Amino acid sequence: MTPLIGISCGTFHDRDWCPPSYGHRKTYVDAVLRAGGVPLLIPPLLDATALRTIYDRLDGLLLAGGGDISPNHYGDQPHERLGVIDLPRDMAELRLARWAT
Repeated sequence: MTPLIGISCGTFHDRDWCPPSYGHRKTYVDAVLRAGGVPLLIPPLLDATALRTIYDRLDGLLLAGGGDISPNHYGDQPHERLGVIDLPRDMAELRLARWAT
């Protein structure tokens, strides 16, 4: 059976007139396909039950990376050069990482 590989996504605010969207670079999807998997993009859900339902169906997980993680998660203060933070993504990826380890 072909493995189902989850790919964590971020939130994009492309335009003022367009609602936010979830996604990631096509290169991650292509890499999973080349490796013989079926990619599934995982939105940054705050609902832990819904996120766990997705996670439990996966055969593998790719935490694709992205913007800076909030330093509050590891007890530090934000640096002046800190980029845009996607808190829902931080929360979702931290949960996924805990479940995967």
